[in-house]
Amino acid sequence: MLDLFNDVDARIRNVIDFAFLPGYTNPTVAVLCQSEQTWAGYALCLSLININLMVSYSRLKEYRDTARLYIFTLDVMSRNYPIITAVDGLPYDSISLLPCATSLGGVIILTSNSLVYVDQAGRRVALPINGWAARVSDMPMPPADKDLDLSLEGSRLVFVDEKTFFVIRRDGMIHPVEVVLDGRTVSKLLLLPVIAQTTIPALARLLNEDLLFVGSMVGPSVLMKTAREEVPLEQPTQQTLTISNVPDSMDLDDDDGWLPCYTTSNPSNWSQIYTAIQRQSRRRLLG
Repeated sequence: MLDLFNDVDARIRNVIDFAFLPGYTNPTVAVLCQSEQTWAGYALCLSLININLMVSYSRLKEYRDTARLYIFTLDVMSRNYPIITAVDGLPYDSISLLPCATSLGGVIILTSNSLVYVDQAGRRVALPINGWAARVSDMPMPPADKDLDLSLEGSRLVFVDEKTFFVIRRDGMIHPVEVVLDGRTVSKLLLLPVIAQTTIPALARLLNEDLLFVGSMVGPSVLMKTAREEVPLEQPTQQTLTISNVPDSMDLDDDDGWLPCYTTSNPSNWSQIYTAIQRQSRRRLLG
């Protein structure tokens, strides 16, 4: 058993999530943790115990970017665990990690109010998805879209190709997010409109190149087939309605019908979209 506090770094405590990263010679782990635990009701908590309210709010501001990311390698034989990257000042409401493909490197961090990409050098690219992101974090980020008012609590992330991942929100709405490159460097994250709705997610796993499994603890689990298609840009005002068909080679049960998932897109907003076909799965997750 690896003791992160004693064997790796004494600053690693209150672990939020961890993940193994692809593309390294030795096993490499990313750990998301919180050096100082805090929460949005901290100021109220302090005021209730008769501490000056102004002081309590200043302490909340001081301790709001408390999450940290550590990336280190595992050498079990020598029991040596050197840290490759250490990034602090991440939003306190960080929830989980999503490893990126080898071609991109780094990880995606899911928070309640934003998505954050962190590369191996510690460089951060943030995408706010509501107006609260800038209020609860001092991390540099572009202004949020005024039309966006989403919450990512309870969401699940999954890559469907090297530069695109899905955000499956707790209500089942699926948003594609494109990782935009400037040369070989990630320049921004682009959140696209909802393309489909599925079950309330407990986990999301890509089974192969085009099959996505969304497991649920409170409803039917869903198997989704993703397909990438090119959308012509010559007609920017045209709305495209897409219906994908199931391949004849798929081995399906007679009583398990595939349900076509209709998606609409505006070609002026993006050039490529995902369409999904889903069927209800008889499999359930064991608690």
